[in-house]
Amino acid sequence: MTKRRVTLLAGVLFLLLATNSAYSEYYDIINNYYTDGTFSVACGWEERYCGTSPMDPHDSDGTITAWRDRTFWGCETHSESVDCQHFNGTSFESVPCPETFNPNNRLRYPSY
Repeated sequence: MTKRRVTLLAGVLFLLLATNSAYSEYYDIINNYYTDGTFSVACGWEERYCGTSPMDPHDSDGTITAWRDRTFWGCETHSESVDCQHFNGTSFESVPCPETFNPNNRLRYPSY
């Protein structure tokens, strides 16, 4: 490659990385755990706060089960996204939230 191409490629790469990090959103992630797939009886929760990594300590209480709703709360935008999940023995996978799912049954809410 010529020196000019290398410089151009480095500049484009820098802009892509800078733009991506400038608009990235941090999330407060809250997992509310339930006794079964009806998502009606909450029994535990854990929360990872804005700007922390999965390896950082987090708060939790109650019992962790195979059924949870996972809430992503935008730290800057205060947008909320909820995903119902089931542990399949290896990892959590998305499942449809039942029509009877009521977010007011949660034990933990974003504190923002």
